[in-house]
Amino acid sequence: MLKILNKNFEYINAIKISELLNLRWDRKFYSVDVFSFNCKYDEHIDVGQYVLYNGYIGIIEYIKTTLDGYIQVNGKSALSILNRRITINEDYVDSLARPFKSIILELMYTNLVNPTDNNRKIDVISLSDIVADGDTYECRCKSKPIGDVLTTICKDNKIGQRMVFDYTAKKFIYELYNGKNRSINQTENEWVIFSPEIKNVYGQEYIKDIKLVKNVEYDDKYNLFTKSPYSIEIASGMDRFEFTDDNFVDTIITLNTTVSDNCGYKDLWDLGDIITCKSDKFNFSVDLPIIEVSEIIKNNNFNLSVKFGDLEGFKLN
Repeated sequence: MLKILNKNFEYINAIKISELLNLRWDRKFYSVDVFSFNCKYDEHIDVGQYVLYNGYIGIIEYIKTTLDGYIQVNGKSALSILNRRITINEDYVDSLARPFKSIILELMYTNLVNPTDNNRKIDVISLSDIVADGDTYECRCKSKPIGDVLTTICKDNKIGQRMVFDYTAKKFIYELYNGKNRSINQTENEWVIFSPEIKNVYGQEYIKDIKLVKNVEYDDKYNLFTKSPYSIEIASGMDRFEFTDDNFVDTIITLNTTVSDNCGYKDLWDLGDIITCKSDKFNFSVDLPIIEVSEIIKNNNFNLSVKFGDLEGFKLN
């Protein structure tokens, strides 16, 4: 069931999954979920409303109506609300160097939860019990959207973020979270292996894209940024790729996998978990974190697509 709520979180309508032409919900570990669905025209569905599906909540941003009486609806998860604010507090004009969770808490608190200008406050967002610890991190975030800054911090520190909807309190709770290690190289949790040979994988692609490589960072005054988390080594000549903005940095190698319906999703593994990927054909076995899970429904058929991250150094033999 897909439920529609108005801006005050009041119930408007419900759509049976069987009544949808299709639905796709891309769950992301570090960043904002993206969703879309097509259904018969419904005059009660509008932009700015909330969508509840399978425990996730999103905000409708786009609706296209066609003459055949159907609509296409696109939106993003509630985490996207964070990009409605930018970092304007004086404490963040230059940079911060402190435990990364402390930075996240201060950015949220001074720009959304309890800002100096009360007009900037977002009443429907509160913080979970996040401890202000973690590895020391240097954050340069002057005048940047909060959501983009937090995504970069989380990605660099390999921790997930999400908004959990408290239906009783009518609030979004911002949380940081980690998945579980379910790889074959640990003994605490049950193992999870994705492999065509055990028939829980029926599609797999390995992508390496040089366009995304950036390895030497400068600050906004064009000084070499020596503490950049992206500067992996001293680079020169053709191997040097310079940049000044975090937005140009991304994973340079990705492994995408289409898994079978009986793969144990949410029972044995979930978003953020580390699992083992194997292929006898390409002779590799590697432990990887799940950074994206796409739930896809088309013609009442349910499919899953999984994307893994942090693949630096992973090579096919």
